[in-house]
Amino acid sequence: MASLAWTNPPGNQDTQRSSAAKVRVATPLRNGIGAWIRYYNTKRPHSSHGLLTPEEAYNTPTQNLKAAA
Repeated sequence: MASLAWTNPPGNQDTQRSSAAKVRVATPLRNGIGAWIRYYNTKRPHSSHGLLTPEEAYNTPTQNLKAAA
């Protein structure tokens, strides 16, 4: 009786290994980029806000802040 087991086409293993390696590299990059965006949007002073962080500018009661161009 012939085997009914699923077999991968030749070369598929190399493709899967390459794809898995890309995911392992992309995940830390994605996390690092996300951390930088969070820092930029919350902790980094912006000149358009009078060197306030975006959080400080948002929580400032006076709205005399310039809009970014």
